[in-house]
Amino acid sequence: MKEENIRLEVYSYTPYLIASFVYFIIRKNVTGALLTPFDTVEIWKNIYYVPYLILLNLKLIFVPHGLHFFYLSYPSSIFQWQVVFSIALFFAAIAYLFIKITDKVLFFSVISFLVFLFPVLNIIPSASTSVSIIAMRWLYLPLSFLCLGFTAIIRQLMFRNRAIIVSAIIVILLYLGFYTYTMNRNYWHDEKTLFYQEVMLFKNDYFAGELADKLFGRGGIGGSL
Repeated sequence: MKEENIRLEVYSYTPYLIASFVYFIIRKNVTGALLTPFDTVEIWKNIYYVPYLILLNLKLIFVPHGLHFFYLSYPSSIFQWQVVFSIALFFAAIAYLFIKITDKVLFFSVISFLVFLFPVLNIIPSASTSVSIIAMRWLYLPLSFLCLGFTAIIRQLMFRNRAIIVSAIIVILLYLGFYTYTMNRNYWHDEKTLFYQEVMLFKNDYFAGELADKLFGRGGIGGSL
């Protein structure tokens, strides 16, 4: 009975396999390549910048200073201190992970974080990073796995000094709650506020037309909302 169930399960995937096969045949005829064309040299450069991209994504989440709508590209030099620091921190994290390799929760969370973040690490060029190397909407799911890893670390630290760890957690939660409320209330509250700050505070002329339209619709004069 079990073998029959397995056989039926395999057969159920047949339509998807056929659809995938047809898709790749059509793609080959249209684009000339089964996968996205890429340059080997460019891929090595993109791999070099992976730690920088990971750290930059996490920085924008946990320290959103000056966060706004923007388009970012790679640093002008591969030897900038931010890039070198991110690589050193990345290898330190890998070393720590191997030390704690018996911790299955921690290991699972880190591997899952990297796997689900792969589409925006720009190793293989994709539409997600065609304009900017940052696509923060892709960070929500990977971050949930990373938080799972943090819980594993917190559980271990609890045995050493519970009072300090609990206090630190409370401070972090208060910080995250405060900046979330502040940005949602004073920055992303509505389109008028968003467009005004983009243009007037960050000099982002990309939204100048939208701001002018909002001001005109309200009869605003002199840039007042």
